[in-house]
Amino acid sequence: MLIYPKRGSFLHADLHTDYTKIAIPERFNTTYLTAWFGFTHRISEKNWAATNFTVLMNYYRDQVAFPILKGTTDIYSFGQIYLIAAGFTWSPRPIFQSYSVFTAAMAEKNKAYLDIVKPENIIFSLEPLDGRLPALEDGASWPVLMQNYDLSGFKNNFLFLKRNTTHTNIAPTLLRTETHRLGEAVNVPDLAKNIYMTLDLKPTLWGSLAMLFYKPTELEITLHLKNGQEKKYRMIANMAKSEFLLSPLIESTSDFAELYGQHKGIDAKQVTAFAISPLSNAGQWHQNYLVHFKII
Repeated sequence: MLIYPKRGSFLHADLHTDYTKIAIPERFNTTYLTAWFGFTHRISEKNWAATNFTVLMNYYRDQVAFPILKGTTDIYSFGQIYLIAAGFTWSPRPIFQSYSVFTAAMAEKNKAYLDIVKPENIIFSLEPLDGRLPALEDGASWPVLMQNYDLSGFKNNFLFLKRNTTHTNIAPTLLRTETHRLGEAVNVPDLAKNIYMTLDLKPTLWGSLAMLFYKPTELEITLHLKNGQEKKYRMIANMAKSEFLLSPLIESTSDFAELYGQHKGIDAKQVTAFAISPLSNAGQWHQNYLVHFKII
Protein backbone atom coordinates (compact mmCIF):
# COMPACT_ATOMS: atom_id res chain seq x y z
CA MET A 1 0.00 0.00 0.00
CA LEU A 2 1.30 3.46 -0.92
CA ILE A 3 0.76 6.87 0.61
CA TYR A 4 -0.40 9.43 -1.91
CA PRO A 5 -0.09 13.14 -1.13
CA LYS A 6 -3.15 15.01 0.01
CA ARG A 7 -3.57 18.66 -0.82
CA GLY A 8 -2.71 20.71 2.27
CA SER A 9 -0.93 17.82 4.01
CA PHE A 10 2.65 17.89 5.23
CA LEU A 11 3.69 15.86 2.17
CA HIS A 12 2.26 18.34 -0.29
CA ALA A 13 4.29 21.30 -1.52
CA ASP A 14 1.26 23.56 -1.22
CA LEU A 15 1.44 24.96 2.32
CA HIS A 16 -1.62 27.19 2.24
CA THR A 17 -4.08 24.95 4.08
CA ASP A 18 -1.78 23.92 6.91
CA TYR A 19 -0.38 27.41 7.31
CA THR A 20 -3.61 29.34 7.50
CA LYS A 21 -5.89 27.23 9.71
CA ILE A 22 -5.73 24.85 12.62
CA ALA A 23 -7.61 21.58 12.09
CA ILE A 24 -6.89 19.30 15.06
CA PRO A 25 -8.15 16.01 13.51
CA GLU A 26 -6.15 16.63 10.34
CA ARG A 27 -3.05 17.56 12.36
CA PHE A 28 -3.39 14.36 14.39
CA ASN A 29 -3.81 12.32 11.23
CA THR A 30 -0.80 13.77 9.40
CA THR A 31 1.45 13.75 12.49
CA TYR A 32 0.67 10.45 14.18
CA LEU A 33 -1.44 8.16 12.00
CA THR A 34 0.73 8.72 8.93
CA ALA A 35 3.87 8.08 11.00
CA TRP A 36 2.35 4.87 12.38
CA PHE A 37 1.30 3.78 8.91
CA GLY A 38 4.84 4.31 7.62
CA PHE A 39 6.39 2.49 10.60
CA THR A 40 4.23 -0.60 10.22
CA HIS A 41 4.75 -0.81 6.46
CA ARG A 42 8.52 -0.48 6.79
CA ILE A 43 8.40 -3.61 8.92
CA SER A 44 5.94 -5.59 6.81
CA GLU A 45 7.20 -4.60 3.35
CA LYS A 46 10.96 -4.60 2.83
CA ASN A 47 11.03 -2.19 -0.13
CA TRP A 48 8.01 -0.10 0.84
CA ALA A 49 9.91 3.14 1.57
CA ALA A 50 11.86 3.12 -1.70
CA THR A 51 8.79 2.22 -3.74
CA ASN A 52 6.67 4.89 -2.06
CA PHE A 53 9.38 7.53 -2.59
CA THR A 54 9.56 6.71 -6.30
CA VAL A 55 5.77 6.94 -6.66
CA LEU A 56 5.68 10.31 -4.89
CA MET A 57 8.51 11.77 -6.96
CA ASN A 58 6.79 10.65 -10.18
CA TYR A 59 3.54 12.19 -8.95
CA TYR A 60 5.09 15.60 -8.24
CA ARG A 61 7.11 15.56 -11.44
CA ASP A 62 3.98 14.92 -13.50
CA GLN A 63 2.02 17.60 -11.60
CA VAL A 64 4.10 20.44 -13.03
CA ALA A 65 5.83 18.84 -16.05
CA PHE A 66 8.76 21.25 -15.99
CA PRO A 67 10.79 21.54 -19.21
CA ILE A 68 14.35 20.24 -19.12
CA LEU A 69 16.68 22.91 -17.75
CA LYS A 70 20.46 22.67 -17.88
CA GLY A 71 22.56 24.01 -15.03
CA THR A 72 21.87 24.95 -11.44
CA THR A 73 18.30 25.90 -10.56
CA ASP A 74 16.38 27.43 -7.67
CA ILE A 75 12.63 27.80 -7.21
CA TYR A 76 10.54 30.62 -5.67
CA SER A 77 8.68 30.94 -3.50
CA PHE A 78 8.38 27.36 -2.23
CA GLY A 79 7.73 24.06 -4.02
CA GLN A 80 11.22 22.59 -3.71
CA ILE A 81 9.72 19.12 -3.92
CA TYR A 82 8.78 19.81 -7.56
CA LEU A 83 12.38 20.76 -8.32
CA ILE A 84 13.79 17.65 -6.65
CA ALA A 85 11.23 15.38 -8.30
CA ALA A 86 12.16 16.78 -11.72
CA GLY A 87 15.79 15.80 -11.15
CA PHE A 88 17.26 19.30 -11.44
CA THR A 89 20.52 20.39 -9.83
CA TRP A 90 19.04 22.37 -6.96
CA SER A 91 21.00 25.43 -5.84
CA PRO A 92 19.08 26.56 -2.73
CA ARG A 93 19.24 30.13 -1.44
CA PRO A 94 20.11 30.54 2.27
CA ILE A 95 16.47 30.87 3.40
CA PHE A 96 15.09 28.58 0.75
CA GLN A 97 11.34 29.22 1.21
CA SER A 98 10.31 32.83 0.76
CA TYR A 99 7.54 32.92 3.36
CA SER A 100 10.25 32.35 6.01
CA VAL A 101 12.21 35.51 5.11
CA PHE A 102 11.04 37.52 8.11
CA THR A 103 13.89 40.02 8.57
CA ALA A 104 15.85 42.47 6.44
CA ALA A 105 19.04 40.50 7.16
CA MET A 106 17.45 37.33 5.77
CA ALA A 107 16.21 39.19 2.69
CA GLU A 108 19.71 40.56 2.05
CA LYS A 109 21.25 37.08 2.33
CA ASN A 110 18.88 35.76 -0.32
CA LYS A 111 19.51 38.79 -2.52
CA ALA A 112 23.30 38.37 -2.24
CA TYR A 113 22.98 34.68 -3.11
CA LEU A 114 21.73 35.61 -6.58
CA ASP A 115 24.87 37.70 -7.19
CA ILE A 116 27.37 35.34 -5.57
CA VAL A 117 26.14 31.84 -6.43
CA LYS A 118 24.47 32.92 -9.70
CA PRO A 119 22.10 29.98 -10.32
CA GLU A 120 21.62 29.56 -14.05
CA ASN A 121 17.85 29.09 -13.84
CA ILE A 122 15.10 30.39 -11.60
CA ILE A 123 11.64 28.86 -11.57
CA PHE A 124 9.30 31.49 -10.14
CA SER A 125 5.73 31.45 -8.87
CA LEU A 126 4.11 34.06 -6.64
CA GLU A 127 2.62 32.22 -3.65
CA PRO A 128 1.92 34.63 -0.77
CA LEU A 129 0.54 33.12 2.41
CA ASP A 130 -2.17 34.25 4.85
CA GLY A 131 -3.23 37.39 3.00
CA ARG A 132 0.18 39.07 3.02
CA LEU A 133 1.14 41.74 0.51
CA PRO A 134 2.70 39.48 -2.16
CA ALA A 135 5.77 41.67 -2.73
CA LEU A 136 6.93 41.18 0.87
CA GLU A 137 8.11 37.62 0.26
CA ASP A 138 11.74 37.84 -0.91
CA GLY A 139 10.88 41.25 -2.36
CA ALA A 140 14.47 42.50 -2.02
CA SER A 141 15.50 39.88 -4.61
CA TRP A 142 13.00 41.01 -7.22
CA PRO A 143 15.17 43.77 -8.76
CA VAL A 144 18.07 41.31 -9.16
CA LEU A 145 15.77 38.81 -10.85
CA MET A 146 14.55 41.50 -13.23
CA GLN A 147 18.03 42.86 -13.98
CA ASN A 148 20.06 39.67 -14.33
CA TYR A 149 17.52 37.13 -15.58
CA ASP A 150 15.48 36.95 -18.78
CA LEU A 151 12.00 35.50 -19.04
CA SER A 152 12.21 32.34 -21.16
CA GLY A 153 8.87 30.63 -20.54
CA PHE A 154 5.60 30.45 -18.59
CA LYS A 155 3.84 27.16 -17.82
CA ASN A 156 1.45 25.91 -15.12
CA ASN A 157 1.72 29.23 -13.24
CA PHE A 158 5.53 29.04 -13.16
CA LEU A 159 7.88 31.48 -14.86
CA PHE A 160 11.18 30.19 -16.20
CA LEU A 161 13.99 32.72 -15.86
CA LYS A 162 17.41 32.28 -17.45
CA ARG A 163 20.47 34.15 -16.21
CA ASN A 164 21.66 36.60 -18.87
CA THR A 165 25.24 37.39 -19.86
CA THR A 166 25.19 40.91 -18.44
CA HIS A 167 25.61 41.57 -14.76
CA THR A 168 24.13 44.65 -13.18
CA ASN A 169 23.86 45.45 -9.53
CA ILE A 170 22.04 48.75 -9.34
CA ALA A 171 21.68 50.00 -5.79
CA PRO A 172 18.36 51.54 -4.74
CA THR A 173 18.14 55.32 -5.00
CA LEU A 174 16.34 57.04 -2.15
CA LEU A 175 13.66 59.41 -3.42
CA ARG A 176 12.55 60.74 -0.07
CA THR A 177 11.82 59.82 3.53
CA GLU A 178 8.56 60.82 5.17
CA THR A 179 6.98 60.47 8.58
CA HIS A 180 3.35 59.40 8.71
CA ARG A 181 0.79 58.19 11.22
CA LEU A 182 -1.06 54.89 11.29
CA GLY A 183 -4.36 55.25 9.44
CA GLU A 184 -3.16 58.27 7.46
CA ALA A 185 -3.31 58.24 3.64
CA VAL A 186 0.17 58.42 2.11
CA ASN A 187 0.58 59.62 -1.47
CA VAL A 188 2.94 57.56 -3.63
CA PRO A 189 5.41 59.35 -5.99
CA ASP A 190 3.88 59.62 -9.45
CA LEU A 191 6.77 58.48 -11.63
CA ALA A 192 7.04 56.34 -14.75
CA LYS A 193 9.16 53.89 -12.76
CA ASN A 194 8.70 51.00 -10.38
CA ILE A 195 8.38 52.42 -6.88
CA TYR A 196 9.99 50.51 -4.04
CA MET A 197 9.57 51.15 -0.35
CA THR A 198 10.87 50.24 3.08
CA LEU A 199 8.97 50.91 6.29
CA ASP A 200 10.08 51.47 9.85
CA LEU A 201 7.11 50.33 11.95
CA LYS A 202 7.92 49.98 15.64
CA PRO A 203 5.98 48.21 18.38
CA THR A 204 5.40 49.94 21.69
CA LEU A 205 6.65 48.39 24.92
CA TRP A 206 3.30 46.62 25.23
CA GLY A 207 3.61 45.40 21.65
CA SER A 208 7.15 44.13 22.29
CA LEU A 209 5.92 42.19 25.31
CA ALA A 210 3.10 40.72 23.23
CA MET A 211 5.72 39.66 20.67
CA LEU A 212 7.63 37.73 23.33
CA PHE A 213 4.64 35.57 24.19
CA TYR A 214 2.72 35.43 20.92
CA LYS A 215 2.50 38.22 18.38
CA PRO A 216 1.39 41.87 18.31
CA THR A 217 -1.81 43.13 16.73
CA GLU A 218 -1.78 42.57 12.98
CA LEU A 219 -1.26 45.49 10.62
CA GLU A 220 -3.15 45.98 7.38
CA ILE A 221 -2.15 47.98 4.33
CA THR A 222 -4.87 49.48 2.13
CA LEU A 223 -3.74 50.28 -1.40
CA HIS A 224 -5.53 52.74 -3.69
CA LEU A 225 -4.94 51.97 -7.35
CA LYS A 226 -4.93 54.10 -10.47
CA ASN A 227 -7.89 52.10 -11.80
CA GLY A 228 -9.98 53.13 -8.78
CA GLN A 229 -9.79 49.82 -6.96
CA GLU A 230 -8.93 49.44 -3.29
CA LYS A 231 -6.95 46.40 -2.10
CA LYS A 232 -6.20 45.25 1.45
CA TYR A 233 -3.36 42.99 2.58
CA ARG A 234 -1.59 41.96 5.77
CA MET A 235 1.51 44.02 6.43
CA ILE A 236 4.38 42.23 8.22
CA ALA A 237 6.46 44.95 9.88
CA ASN A 238 9.78 43.07 9.97
CA MET A 239 9.50 41.98 6.35
CA ALA A 240 8.79 45.57 5.28
CA LYS A 241 12.20 46.74 6.58
CA SER A 242 13.81 45.50 3.35
CA GLU A 243 12.98 46.85 -0.12
CA PHE A 244 9.78 45.63 -1.70
CA LEU A 245 7.90 46.71 -4.80
CA LEU A 246 5.00 48.97 -3.87
CA SER A 247 3.88 50.14 -7.32
CA PRO A 248 2.66 48.63 -9.55
CA LEU A 249 0.81 46.15 -7.36
CA ILE A 250 1.90 42.62 -8.24
CA GLU A 251 -0.71 40.07 -7.21
CA SER A 252 0.02 37.04 -9.37
CA THR A 253 2.71 35.22 -11.30
CA SER A 254 1.37 36.67 -14.56
CA ASP A 255 1.60 40.17 -13.05
CA PHE A 256 5.26 39.51 -12.24
CA ALA A 257 5.82 38.42 -15.85
CA GLU A 258 4.57 41.84 -16.97
CA LEU A 259 7.58 43.42 -15.23
CA TYR A 260 9.72 41.92 -18.00
CA GLY A 261 7.63 43.55 -20.73
CA GLN A 262 5.94 46.87 -21.37
CA HIS A 263 3.78 46.95 -18.21
CA LYS A 264 0.72 47.09 -20.47
CA GLY A 265 -1.24 44.67 -18.32
CA ILE A 266 -0.41 46.32 -15.00
CA ASP A 267 -0.39 50.05 -15.79
CA ALA A 268 -3.83 50.36 -14.19
CA LYS A 269 -2.45 48.77 -11.03
CA GLN A 270 -0.15 51.68 -10.22
CA VAL A 271 -0.54 52.53 -6.54
CA THR A 272 -1.51 56.15 -5.98
CA ALA A 273 -1.80 56.06 -2.18
CA PHE A 274 -1.78 53.69 0.76
CA ALA A 275 -2.60 53.60 4.46
CA ILE A 276 -1.41 51.27 7.22
CA SER A 277 -3.65 50.52 10.17
CA PRO A 278 -3.71 48.07 13.11
CA LEU A 279 -6.62 45.64 12.98
CA SER A 280 -7.43 45.93 16.68
CA ASN A 281 -5.25 47.11 19.59
CA ALA A 282 -3.58 50.26 18.24
CA GLY A 283 -1.66 50.67 21.52
CA GLN A 284 0.74 47.92 20.48
CA TRP A 285 2.25 50.07 17.71
CA HIS A 286 3.82 53.52 17.74
CA GLN A 287 1.52 55.87 15.87
CA ASN A 288 4.31 57.47 13.83
CA TYR A 289 6.40 55.51 11.35
CA LEU A 290 8.95 56.22 8.62
CA VAL A 291 8.41 55.63 4.90
CA HIS A 292 11.41 55.42 2.55
CA PHE A 293 10.46 55.67 -1.15
CA LYS A 294 13.08 54.32 -3.56
CA ILE A 295 13.64 53.60 -7.23
CA ILE A 296 16.02 51.11 -8.81
